[in-house]
Amino acid sequence: MTDGPISSNGCEVGPVSGRSDLRAFQRLPRQLRRRQAGWVEPLKLLEGELLKRHRHPFYEGGSGAEAEFFLARDRTGRVIGRIAGIVNRRYDAHVAERDGHNHSPGFFGFFDCVDSPAVASALVGAAKDWLRGQGRREMLGPASPSETYDYGLLVEGLDQPHRFLCVHQPSYYARLLEQAGLEKAKDLLGLTMDMQDPDTLRLLERFFKLSKAADDRLPGKIIIRAPDIKNFDAEVRTICGVFNEALGRLWSHCPISEQEFGHIIWSLRHIAIPDAVLIAENHGEPVGVVLTVPDLNEVIRRLRLRVSWLEPLELLCRAKLWRPKCVRTLVLGVKPGHERSLVVPAIVGRLGRTLTQRGVRYVDAHLVLEDNSSIMTPLLRYGFKPNRRYRIYRSAL
Repeated sequence: MTDGPISSNGCEVGPVSGRSDLRAFQRLPRQLRRRQAGWVEPLKLLEGELLKRHRHPFYEGGSGAEAEFFLARDRTGRVIGRIAGIVNRRYDAHVAERDGHNHSPGFFGFFDCVDSPAVASALVGAAKDWLRGQGRREMLGPASPSETYDYGLLVEGLDQPHRFLCVHQPSYYARLLEQAGLEKAKDLLGLTMDMQDPDTLRLLERFFKLSKAADDRLPGKIIIRAPDIKNFDAEVRTICGVFNEALGRLWSHCPISEQEFGHIIWSLRHIAIPDAVLIAENHGEPVGVVLTVPDLNEVIRRLRLRVSWLEPLELLCRAKLWRPKCVRTLVLGVKPGHERSLVVPAIVGRLGRTLTQRGVRYVDAHLVLEDNSSIMTPLLRYGFKPNRRYRIYRSAL
């Protein structure tokens, strides 16, 4: 286990200690990436919350997950890199139930670094040492801190717009991680559908008809509805339950707690599009969910007051006058056994109508496993086209 600083090739790597270090940890991406073409700095409020290990529901006070943050400094004390080692106990329990063993990997995340193989290797080494001390045999990442948040390293598609809640790292990060001894574990794809493309319009028209057919053939049996905000806690339980069951067998899926899911939905409540968060019920049973949010980066990239409470205030003011051109589907899941039913065209048709009426041009779907044909094939058929590739790396410990 890494208890103190590690010196290597002119840099010193040590655990974050105190508020000053934590502020330096949060500031580093801006210092390194502010001149990177296309990059949009995340909202400080959202990112800052995710680093509060004693408060954020992802960690649940250590019972849900545990993390150790590290900083790399040069000889002058300047911060030149950061990384985190992460143990996700909810993922441990999920792997034990799904695969029947207790050999769950540890994770690394929040990786940022100057273009120096020596510094990157020292950072990766610190995360590895900490995870070994936690009894881990394998390391996966980047997961910052899990699949639900910033996940993967963008290795193809840096020319594409940086979307809200998606990673968009410098191109040299892949080289640094590979030189540090990490190798590909899995690739995930990002896809975009242009709703004004003639082929897409024909496909959408087909789904509108299938959605109507579902209503006509099974009146009252398949119901697509928006959540009841007055029963927020109950609706969170419903959406979270369908989400975890729908994605539970996927390689990358990490179950999310109701508390954490509620925290995410609550934080996005001011930007959610009415009727773009949907629950599908079949004979009264919730069997499908879709959660779509506008690409808030369209607004964030224009912010000027990126300090303290002024940032969210300016964001809310600008957002009131904004008509989004792109949305991102955060969650689209159907319970096992319902993938080929009329539930899918019904929920997609309803979503398509909403987005068309609101003048949305692009719909993004992200983090689809490249070998998951059960999801990839329908998306391609619906008119989505791959334009980004995200990589998860691995290393034995």
